[in-house]
Amino acid sequence: MEDKLKQYVALLLKWNAKINLIGKSTEDDIWQRHIEDSLQLAEHIPANTKTIIDMGSGGGLPAIPLAIATGIPVHLIESDARKCAFLRQALRELRLEGKVYAERIEKINLTNATEPVIITARALSELKNICNWTNSLVANNNLSDYALILLKGENVSRETIAAKQNWDINLEFVESKTSNGSMIVKIGKFGEKNG
Repeated sequence: MEDKLKQYVALLLKWNAKINLIGKSTEDDIWQRHIEDSLQLAEHIPANTKTIIDMGSGGGLPAIPLAIATGIPVHLIESDARKCAFLRQALRELRLEGKVYAERIEKINLTNATEPVIITARALSELKNICNWTNSLVANNNLSDYALILLKGENVSRETIAAKQNWDINLEFVESKTSNGSMIVKIGKFGEKNG
């Protein structure tokens, strides 16, 4: 696993010189800021998960480190064509099972889960938007406890209040091991509130 993670980091840094995959200021601390931050989600992935769907994948965080650690196939959703080229290259070079969707999240049909999936996102969008994009898939998902595992920053309290205005939602918060003030947010089944 460590060799593949090193290979991924080298590829990430090489491509980051040309396109913005991670902040330049975080390159020197890439292992803690990006790799360890992503890997902490692994212990929260249910054992029967068959696929990880990563929304707004960017440089493949957290999905590619998770795929390396767990062996679970990844579906990476990213609208930027250049980042998609990187993601395809990373899957190929690292020999990871997965697929890249070069599309905006809201245009992807996330209604059918024929097998248990977990949805991940890191530094993506507000909780209310994530609920909008994923509610049909979560409703049909075969996972019992929770379906989304998100890495969120210090605005998570405000985002939670906003999301609860439109959604009956059950959230579990776990403090991040790598970033003070950040949270891992686990979301189970949820539904739209009736007017």
